[in-house]
Amino acid sequence: MYTMPPAMQAAIQNPPFRISVTASVYQRPFPRPASFSAPFAWVGSEQLTVSPLPVESGSITIDNSGAQRRIASLTVTPTDAILPVSVASALTPFRNMVLLYYNVVGLDPVAYPASSILLGIFTLTDVTASAPSSGDRTMTLDLQDLSQDISRRVLTKTYVTPNGTSMTQAARQLMESAAPGVIPWFQADSTSAITSGSDSAPDQPNAAGYTWDPGQDPWEAGQEMGQAIGMQLYFTPTGVCVMSYLPNPAATPPCWAYSQGSGSPWGPPNITAISRTFSQSQVYNFIQMIVESANSNPSPDLLYTGTSFLAQVGDTDPSSPTNMDGPFGQVADVFYDQFNYQSGPALIAAKTLLRQGLGAADVVKFDALPNPAHECYDRIHVYSDRLGLIQDYIVDTVELPLTPGKDMSITARRVVNVP
Repeated sequence: MYTMPPAMQAAIQNPPFRISVTASVYQRPFPRPASFSAPFAWVGSEQLTVSPLPVESGSITIDNSGAQRRIASLTVTPTDAILPVSVASALTPFRNMVLLYYNVVGLDPVAYPASSILLGIFTLTDVTASAPSSGDRTMTLDLQDLSQDISRRVLTKTYVTPNGTSMTQAARQLMESAAPGVIPWFQADSTSAITSGSDSAPDQPNAAGYTWDPGQDPWEAGQEMGQAIGMQLYFTPTGVCVMSYLPNPAATPPCWAYSQGSGSPWGPPNITAISRTFSQSQVYNFIQMIVESANSNPSPDLLYTGTSFLAQVGDTDPSSPTNMDGPFGQVADVFYDQFNYQSGPALIAAKTLLRQGLGAADVVKFDALPNPAHECYDRIHVYSDRLGLIQDYIVDTVELPLTPGKDMSITARRVVNVP
């Protein structure tokens, strides 16, 4: 969960409150600056091309399973000032970006910056203006976070990651070779959050000359390189490209509480609707990671299989409904990978894959007052007296409304310990 401005956090924790949305259009400089010295330097160098857009409705979806972590859709009032009439207009997908903010109603976000929070920096992918023979014109904007800028620039020639560089460095260099200047600020974890007893993997193992062919998506390649060492790659709302380890949800403190009805130990009710689903459909509790071309001796958690080695990890949490030793039994998911693993990263990758899906046998979906600071993998408290529910969950998807008076929707799965 990101840090919220004090004025906004106070408003959310003490309803009723009202949120407004600001959508500002920026144009990228051309030619691009030769270097970027600090976060937001590239945003500061943009030229504001039009005044804030007249937003009518829309939503932002934050999803841990998507290639792009954040996508958005906007409906705006197509005034003559913003109506695109050529590819050079301010509101087209060419060189233009949209920055979306939540603001507490009644406070000017310029005069009172503590009352606003940036929801994301987005590239425009599609702008559609419609004019019926009678009635009002309409205009919709489809937006994706900055990873779209990298993703659409597929490799045009073979790329080989330099030997001796760390995996995070290799991922960044590959993406920058395809999309120069798109990643002005890159941040990678310096330490691994995943260990197995005394077995701790290198924080950033060396890349070993991985080859990427023409036509491959450099953003997907970066995500694959991150997954190979148990890391996730995504853009934050402020435009930072992050490569980070996925912590154990059971060891992560809850960041927020949601309640329905009376009797909650976590504060007044803020859920307007909730459902809970128990399911065994597409639920697994055991990961086998089969890795070819092993270059080091495996740890005790790894098993040789011919010329490859096998990392395996499963649900052994006694409180989990899908514990392998319980009535659910063992349901495996098997992954093959051509990366030249070392033993530690292979086990970390297997644990990360398990952490990304474990707990899906117990899922809640609920609507609540918007909280713009949520990120995927946040741990939250959920209480409902009507469902007899008091449990912690891990956030998978958040849909934030850009329509005044609408609720936020969250989908989350049960916390299960994967040490």
